Formats: sequence, C-alpha cells, structure tokens
Amino acid sequence: MADKTLGRKIIFEGITGSKLYGTDLPTSDDDFTGVFLPSVDDLLGLQHCAGEWSFSEKLSQGPRNTAGDTDRKFFSLQRFFTLVGKGQPTQLEIFFCPPGKTIQTSPEWEIIQANKDIFISQDGIQPFLGFARAQAHKAVIKGNNLNLINKLLTGFEHTKLDSDAKLYDYLEPKPGEPLGYWLFGQEIPSSVNEFGYTLVEIAGRSYDPAIRAKMFVKSLKELLSRYGSRTADAADNGYDYKSLLHCIRLLYQAEEFLLTGHLTFPRPPAEIDHLMSIRHKQWPEGDFDLQQYILDWEDRIKKDIIPKSPLPKKPNWVKINRLCTELLRRAIIC
Repeated sequence: MADKTLGRKIIFEGITGSKLYGTDLPTSDDDFTGVFLPSVDDLLGLQHCAGEWSFSEKLSQGPRNTAGDTDRKFFSLQRFFTLVGKGQPTQLEIFFCPPGKTIQTSPEWEIIQANKDIFISQDGIQPFLGFARAQAHKAVIKGNNLNLINKLLTGFEHTKLDSDAKLYDYLEPKPGEPLGYWLFGQEIPSSVNEFGYTLVEIAGRSYDPAIRAKMFVKSLKELLSRYGSRTADAADNGYDYKSLLHCIRLLYQAEEFLLTGHLTFPRPPAEIDHLMSIRHKQWPEGDFDLQQYILDWEDRIKKDIIPKSPLPKKPNWVKINRLCTELLRRAIIC
C-alpha cells in the first residue's frame, strides 16, 4: 500500500460493512475504512487535499463486488472530525471497531480514541434516522419504479406508435388535479419547472410531455437495462431486502448509541438473527406496513429513548477544533 499513500499517513484502518456488523455471506466482499493525516504537501502546497481518498481492487466480473473484491475508503482528519461530530453513522462506527476487525492503528489514533467523548452527542442521532428513512424508501421505490416502467412499456407495445406522436398524446389528465396524469392506467405525477413548463415524473426522471413517444420508449428501455438483480427482486417480492436490512440495522444502532454512547460490533446475536432473516427474505411476513413500522420506531426513539440518553445535547466543537489543530501541527513538524 506504500506506493499509494501519496505521502499521507494512515492512522487507522479497519473492516467495515457486513463483515463488521456480522451480517455477511460467503459471497460478501471486503470493505475497509479509516482515517489519514494529510501530507505536508497536502497542507502547505498548491494542491487541495481531498476529504475522501479511495482505492479498490476488483477480481470478480460484473458490476457488483463479490468475495475477493476489496474497497478501501479513507477520510482526511479534518473531514473525519467534521462528519463524526455531526453523527454520521459510517464515521462513528470507526470509533468502535473491535481489535479483531482493526487492520492498523497509530499513536495519533490512540489520542483521538481517548477524546472520542467530545464528538458524541444526542444531536448525532439525526443522521441515523435520516439514513434509515432513506434506506426504507430505497427498499420499496426501486421495485415500484421497475414495475411502473414495465407496465408503461407493455402499454406502448400494445399501441401503434406514430412516428410523430408525442408523449402528451397518450397522457390523460387526472380530473381536478392540474399536476397529475394517467398513462395506460398508471398514475403519473408532474411538476412545473423554474421556467413554467410542465414535466412528468417517472422513476425519478423528468420528461417533457412534448417528447416524441418513440424517444420516450427508448429512454424507458435504457433505464430498464440499468436495473440490477436487487431491483428485480424488489419488484417481485416488494422489497430490496439489502436496503431494508440497512434500515433496521440503523434503527437498532440509533437506540444503542443514544442509551450508551457506544456501538457494538458485531451486532448483538438476537439483532443479527433478525437482520439475517431480512437478508434471507424471511421478514417481514404477511400484511406489513413498512412506513408505519418506521414511524412507530422513530416515535419511540424520540419519546422514550432520547429522554433517557446520558449523552450531551451537542458535540464539543471547540475541543474538536483544538484537537484537529494540534494533530495537524504535529504532522507538519514531524
């Protein structure tokens, strides 16, 4: 790795992802993360030191990483301090990486670890909840989008497309709703852009209703080709289970963090059992409302967990800045 350091010093590196959480499979790839001290050139030269620094090794074929592939991502000291102070889960996890998952450490990291309490606060819970909501959205939206695209393409397949036909020739306005349409029986939302033009929204993309229908169909087919197996699985089963797993994991972590200021890795056995049941598509079962489930969990965190939290309300940014300055000063002098 020495030839890749660019004069920077890696002060911590550890395993992250499923192999840290205890939710990995034999096919899981290796993910590593850590923190680096910028080089003297980074700090004093003309170049700008990037906040994130990555390098990977891919041995498998295909777009997704599998066993044997490696991803390494490091954060500059300044970037790490900023993110961890804000409670970003990926960075907070680095503080609690156990010895068996630690690849390398340093005297500088020992100093940071000894001062980790200045970064930890109740405010840090918001990113956990925000990411959990985002993962819950991903767990269902990908499959919904794929199903919508397939239904629209089926509709166009059964329709003779005139070469001059426009998308608006097939859109049917929803009665009483100026910004809503039907297309082959599917609800299509719309919006008005900054120039006052109406655009229809499909699978996260905006389309001008005046686009030629053939071009619109071509665009849908191109979008369809980019969806992978997880999206197809979500379309068939209702969930992208990997996203759902991350959502529930983050909620578990949020509770533990608020109550103890700590994160356990691997996750507790009972929690791993639940998470692996999601990974193996055994949960949830039956009539299940994911959105309400998340809302109920968030409500319990806010009403029952936060009032019990021993953590300070906010991180100590004065001490964080002072620690950052001191460590960077040492890096320059040395």
